[in-house]
Amino acid sequence: MIATDIALLLLPIAAFSGWCASRVAEQKRREISSLSRFPRDYFVGLNFLLNEQPDKAVDVFVKMLEVDSDTVETHLALGSLFRRRGEVERAIRIHQNLIARPNLSREMHAQSLLELGQDYFAAGVFDRAERIFQEVVESGEHIVSSLRFLLDIYQQEKSWKEAVETAERLESATGELMSMQIAHYYCELAQEHINNAKAFQAEMRRPRSRVAQCINEYMSNEANGQQSISLKGEGGHVNEAYRCLRKALSIDKASARASMLLGQLEEQSERYKPAIRYFKEAIEQDPDLLMEVLLPLERCHAALDMKDEFMRYLYECLATYPRISIILLLADRIATAQGERRAADFIVEQLRQYPSIRGLHRLIQLHIHNADNDARGNLEILEYLTAKLLENKPVYRCGHCGFAAKSLHWLCPGCRRWSTIKPIHGLEGD
Repeated sequence: MIATDIALLLLPIAAFSGWCASRVAEQKRREISSLSRFPRDYFVGLNFLLNEQPDKAVDVFVKMLEVDSDTVETHLALGSLFRRRGEVERAIRIHQNLIARPNLSREMHAQSLLELGQDYFAAGVFDRAERIFQEVVESGEHIVSSLRFLLDIYQQEKSWKEAVETAERLESATGELMSMQIAHYYCELAQEHINNAKAFQAEMRRPRSRVAQCINEYMSNEANGQQSISLKGEGGHVNEAYRCLRKALSIDKASARASMLLGQLEEQSERYKPAIRYFKEAIEQDPDLLMEVLLPLERCHAALDMKDEFMRYLYECLATYPRISIILLLADRIATAQGERRAADFIVEQLRQYPSIRGLHRLIQLHIHNADNDARGNLEILEYLTAKLLENKPVYRCGHCGFAAKSLHWLCPGCRRWSTIKPIHGLEGD
């Protein structure tokens, strides 16, 4: 009786256990069935990737695609892998094959076009890449990514008008402020107009030149609210340069580059007072332009017989923006006016506050002239050593990627960013 009762009690437990076991078996069967749908080569290729053998993995996946090319994501991933490996031609073939498929969804078609555009971009075939990215933008998919690639293409091709339009569309699409970059594009356009004036440099050397007349007419028309005069040749280019620079400042009021270029145009037209105003504005907008602006600023003051005022301005700059370039310029002017000994004393006084190899080098040069024969020999050795220290030292460096240069670049050649290259400060810099 007791055994029968126990058996009756165990029957539900046994039934439940059997049900659980069948569920587990069914789950395992499904997992095995799911895995079996993947080709064996898939796991072979995956194993190669895990063992850091990408070349063999790529070969395996290519063979898989030849057998079964229904998975779009696999094509896209494989094409991207080829591009990163530098095998752009293979990437292009894969993405072209994808685009040719009639049953591709609109989203996948746009994604494939975007990848193909990147292939051509990586290959340096910018004209094809440009057309493809424009097509992607028109499709309404991946607009921001395509616009960024287009902007990069236009910058590299120096197509500044197209760069302006693309940057404005990118700003509208993302809300990202592009005023600084757009101002640079207008400055580039202005520089092109200046360079394209065939007789520009020759005209600049003539007093009250035709170019000066064109600038005066432009300024007069602008003051009266009239449209700029349209002239052929160098005058027309100067007018366009002025228009672009005004536009740059209207977009970015802090565009020191636009102010500096306006100052150069005014100086070349012998309008020295406006030139001085623009040069000073450029320094206020970006004190790091001091090395680029001080000498033309001095020329303008000299043309107006305002050398004393320029010296006062230099001392004001030194108090506000202590730079070795200002110290050396002041020392040279002091040497001319008061003698080398006074200039040397000035440099010594400044070096105590702002140590600099460039300052030390100039100080040694000043002392050589007044030294006796024995001391002169030692000073000449020191001058040679400091000159060697400075010989290969860069003057500018990008604050983003570290690219170093001897001259100013508005667009960093390394990271392709605007206004990131600045003078190097400190013991070996300005």
